[in-house]
Amino acid sequence: LNSRAMEKPKESHEMKALKAYLEAAPQEQALLQNKIEKVVKGMDFLHELGKDIPDDVMMLNTKTYLWPDKIVPVLDAAMERILTQEEKMEDQLRDRQKKFEEAVDATTQEIVSFEQLGDPKLVESYMQQAI
Repeated sequence: LNSRAMEKPKESHEMKALKAYLEAAPQEQALLQNKIEKVVKGMDFLHELGKDIPDDVMMLNTKTYLWPDKIVPVLDAAMERILTQEEKMEDQLRDRQKKFEEAVDATTQEIVSFEQLGDPKLVESYMQQAI
């Protein structure tokens, strides 16, 4: 989850995919939390039986128990980063759209101005105006 959440998308489709992943992460985290709770119960059972649990297994279990508290801030930060990037990309798209609309308007005005230049007898005067 951590490595995926920290990806930095460059394209809008990558950003959408990461956003969808981050939105689904809480459900995945809940499933993993359920698995962790089952492992905790198993470890408690072994401990109650007096079974010796190796240090490396205990260390791994401790890291696993602490994982949910550590991943939530990572996911929150990643979602905030994605939302900020999404807003920035939308602003850039609006700017490009505005420039495009301005170019279309200018071209339309130029085309409309040609409507008055339809008399073949006045071609020479049109050429003079163009120069």
